[in-house]
Amino acid sequence: MRGLLLLSLLLARPADACEFLPFPAAFETNGSPTGARLPAPGIEVEVHRALHGPPGFGDCAEIAHIEISVPGTRGILIEAADVPAGIVLPDHPVRVENGSAWVAWVDHPLRPMAFTLRVSAVDEAGNRSEPVSLTVEDPGRGHQAALAAGIASALGITTALWLRRRRASRRSTPPGRPAPPPQTPR
Repeated sequence: MRGLLLLSLLLARPADACEFLPFPAAFETNGSPTGARLPAPGIEVEVHRALHGPPGFGDCAEIAHIEISVPGTRGILIEAADVPAGIVLPDHPVRVENGSAWVAWVDHPLRPMAFTLRVSAVDEAGNRSEPVSLTVEDPGRGHQAALAAGIASALGITTALWLRRRRASRRSTPPGRPAPPPQTPR
């Protein structure tokens, strides 16, 4: 057993770092806004939390993202004052690709999060719409972790009691005799 552990340590190599873009490419404007106000975009937001917290295993499962759907818009500006630590918002308009843009970060999925994004549509001239406020909330998976720990504890205790009872019944049976059938409580 010790040799197997030593061999696995020698052959183990660190996982490749996960590489991701925190947000889409910049949306280029010609820098001469006309002063016209764009209509506020119709926006939907979807939160995708990480599968596990950092450090990652090279599979990017520690990366979370918010998908912002803004159909009919080519560029948006994403602003917020109260984002959780680790979330970095672009300081420039970003390109909307296939009707959506995103913000990605290394997540701690057990922690709850709640903040408000302000999203404005931006056109090629640099004109902006009034910002639309979006509340982003997620309770985190803390309650799921507690439930899993409780189930694991119950399984561990049940297994330990079963093994103890099994060992006790083996000790009480003389060699060469079959063990008596288990008694069922009435």
